[in-house]
Formats: sequence, C-alpha cells, structure tokens
Amino acid sequence: MRHGMPAFFSSCRSRIPDAINELMDDVLCALRREGVTVSNRTFFGYSPVAQAEAWLAGHTEVQPGDLLALKNYLWNEPGEIETVQAVLTRLCDDPLRTRLEELLAKAKDTRGAFDAAPDGQKAKALVQLRSGFAGLYREWEALDASARSDEQHRQAADALSAIEEMSRKAHEACAFTPVPLAQLAVLQSAA
Repeated sequence: MRHGMPAFFSSCRSRIPDAINELMDDVLCALRREGVTVSNRTFFGYSPVAQAEAWLAGHTEVQPGDLLALKNYLWNEPGEIETVQAVLTRLCDDPLRTRLEELLAKAKDTRGAFDAAPDGQKAKALVQLRSGFAGLYREWEALDASARSDEQHRQAADALSAIEEMSRKAHEACAFTPVPLAQLAVLQSAA
C-alpha cells in the first residue's frame, strides 16, 4: 500500500487501460481550454478515485463512465464545477459518440474544401477528397472496432452512412461513379 492511501483504495484495484489514460489526457486538455487549471499532482492522482468508482460499479477495469466521478475532484473553485461536469459528460459519458462526431466534422471540412474548389478544379479536388475520405474510413474502422454495444455499432454505422453520402454527392458533382469508402481505402493504400 502506498503511503497515505486509505486501505479501501488498495483493495479496489480495478485496472486502468491505456485507453482510459488517453481519455484522461483529452479531459485535461479540454479542461485547460475551458480555463480550468488542473495541477499535475491532481491530474496524476485521479486513478484511486476512478478505480474506486469502477470497483463500486463491479468493473474489473476502469471504464469511461467511471471517470464521471471525477466531477468532484478536478475543480479548484466552486465556479468550475459546471465546466468540469460538462467536459466529463461530453468526453466520458459516451466517448465513442464524441469521436464519431469529430470524425464527421473532419468529413464536413474535407467536403467543404471540395465544394470551395473552382469549377475547373473539381476533378483535382475530388482526388484530394477521396484521399481524405480514405483516411477517415481507416479512422472509422478503428472506432467501429472499439464499439462495445449494438447501440455503439449503430452510431458508427450512421456516421459511416453520412460520410458515404458526402462522398457520393461529391462524385456526382464531377459526374464520376461513387466508390464505397471501404474500396476507396484499399485503393488508396495500394497506391
């Protein structure tokens, strides 16, 4: 048992996966962007709180939802409580949904760059769009593989459908036959 740690915490050692540490890095960056100062000591001390929450929930390893318990740990002044709660909810309540929303935002930016290209440059812009969408499809595959429920797989499928639709419309704008993103990703990796 580490010095100063209550005996309770040493008995509830739910494992902390690397994905949770990465998620906590995202939480820290988001809090700092929102003006909430989190010291390194506080940040690196989150694990016993998260592990206790996981243990109480019956989890053998810390899950994203367990990090919601940090709402009472990461603030310095009472005025920061709402901000901390909002960041934790956005990033930890359903982190897959958040990442899918980020993926869709990237797709919209890629499509926006295509739409902004002058008419004489649309074919060249389509090549860039196809390359960008192939990369987004590879990101999507990783997100879909991380889905843990039917609902999360449905969310991932909906996101892919939206990106496929953006791709289809861009191809039609250039009078090209649309290529499914899975095939596009294979073609891009073979090039």
